[in-house]
Amino acid sequence: MPQALNNLGSIARARRDLPAAIGWYRDVLAIAPDHLDALSNLGAVLVENGQADEAEAPLLRALRGYGPQPEVLCNLALVRIEQKRHGEADALLRDALKMRPGYSEAVMALARGLQERGQGDTARPLLTEAVAHAPQRAELWSQLGALLLELDDMPGAEQAFAQALKLDPR
Repeated sequence: MPQALNNLGSIARARRDLPAAIGWYRDVLAIAPDHLDALSNLGAVLVENGQADEAEAPLLRALRGYGPQPEVLCNLALVRIEQKRHGEADALLRDALKMRPGYSEAVMALARGLQERGQGDTARPLLTEAVAHAPQRAELWSQLGALLLELDDMPGAEQAFAQALKLDPR
């Protein structure tokens, strides 16, 4: 039962119905308070919904209960980025990447944090490598396009956005 509810949360998240996803994940945790996926997913969706401070508690609970897991570290890093605690975010993301080299979400979060600090040139090779390893991920292409636009590489940005739209025209 908890996994079915968690899956409903994932469906709501994919549809960008973040309040519904939050509700489903909270329903999972009401029956299974230490459900790793629900803790991590709730944290991630709360960050996406602009509730970074509230996202911290379930992610820390997941860390205490299960130890470092790449998804949890990445989601906690997103909280730290929102809190402008970039050094901590970078360390969490690098730990996640040590555990799971090429982990796309961690690379995107690390690049996002670097961009926010005006270090787009440092983010560029990270995203370029991530796209090479996961060329089917539209969100990687889109983030690379946004970075290249910021770096004034118009042909590169246009190519990256075209690839993102080819993969996911929504």
